[in-house]
Amino acid sequence: MFQLIEITPWWIYLLFTYFLMLGVRASTPTVASLKRLSVIPLFFLSWSLYHLYTSLENRYYFLAPWMVALLLGSFLGYLQVRNWIIRVDQERGTIDLPGSWSTMFLCLSFFIVKCLYGLTYTTYPTAYQNPAIFSSELVFSALFVGMFWGRFWHFSRAFYTAYD
Repeated sequence: MFQLIEITPWWIYLLFTYFLMLGVRASTPTVASLKRLSVIPLFFLSWSLYHLYTSLENRYYFLAPWMVALLLGSFLGYLQVRNWIIRVDQERGTIDLPGSWSTMFLCLSFFIVKCLYGLTYTTYPTAYQNPAIFSSELVFSALFVGMFWGRFWHFSRAFYTAYD
């Protein structure tokens, strides 16, 4: 157990703390710009794309399940927030969002999935070559990334339709 704590990079603890703080902040009603709301979806998409770029190794057939999971996650993210009461302040260019613990759940779920797969690959290096394990990681990651993008798409749509 302590060996696991010792081999974990320092930035993992920093990221975990950031996700906790982000989730606690999102649990209360929030006023934010679209630019601020785009940070988390962009961060997770970048992380997922970086992982794809560094790990595909000419196994491009894994892109199809990743894209399907991304689309499915986007739909699920949209469904999650479609009934939220969102107010748009056109003068300030902000959106008022209700508080929800779902942001913390999504952030920590993505984080835990990535950490568990990272631990698996560190402990069992050959697991990286196992198509079932590798594709399941890509699918789970894409689902969470898609959920953030589906939520962001709904917020963007609410913001821009308020101007019509």
